[in-house]
Amino acid sequence: MNPSGKNEVFLENLLDNVDQYPDDKFKAYSFILTSTTNFDVAAKWDTLSKRLNVPYYNLVCCGLFSFAFISLGSMYEYNVIDKKTNKIDIEWGISSFSL
Repeated sequence: MNPSGKNEVFLENLLDNVDQYPDDKFKAYSFILTSTTNFDVAAKWDTLSKRLNVPYYNLVCCGLFSFAFISLGSMYEYNVIDKKTNKIDIEWGISSFSL
């Protein structure tokens, strides 16, 4: 964990009830992190992260085994600007897949 980052723990059960809260509740965060083995719940969080365009991490440890699902958000666009004309020379985008 980044010691300069801000963490917030929610005492209400957000994990299973993510679809009951407005998107505004999560817009202040730069990423979403959960730990669930339920793929239906993880898919809801993945959908939310794509709407907000923030990365989503689901990290699970089960005894000696673990897995992670990482989604980068919905769409990231990159532009290369020509220094002579100060106009966009190259554009491309990267989008992530859904769970």
